[in-house]
Amino acid sequence: MSAESTYTIPYKVAKADGCYSFVSDAGVEYIAYFNRHNEISSCPVWEFGFDCNSPKRPPQDLRVRITIKSILADFWTDHDNAILFVCDSTDNKSHNRMKLFNIWFQQLSAGTGVIKTDFPVVGDFCASLLSYSDNPMLPDAIRELGEIFRLMQGLI
Repeated sequence: MSAESTYTIPYKVAKADGCYSFVSDAGVEYIAYFNRHNEISSCPVWEFGFDCNSPKRPPQDLRVRITIKSILADFWTDHDNAILFVCDSTDNKSHNRMKLFNIWFQQLSAGTGVIKTDFPVVGDFCASLLSYSDNPMLPDAIRELGEIFRLMQGLI
């Protein structure tokens, strides 16, 4: 196998209690998690997030992107509903995270049938909903999330 082809292979992932973890070649540990979003009643929505344990910005690594895609695909084998991606805003870098997420989505979603619905930015809070385009409950979930975001805009 050539060195170039290893860039398209996901890292080995450990799965326990709804969390996924993996370690990059640079030694950075990543954790991906899914939590049921209980405020949406029309469609089961899972909030997705991931983080790394690096005290500084980890090096760019294509395999991290590929691994996150494989984690999402694995999750969807058991849960055929929607996934809400919320960018962490505790360090005021949520807009940068959303830009990166948008790039990843454009590069990795082709041919998957997954669509992305973005919601209005509220303060430094960014979010997108991912779902298969044929999800019959998707319009209701989008409507409910839209109402939540409109309420949030009134509070800030």
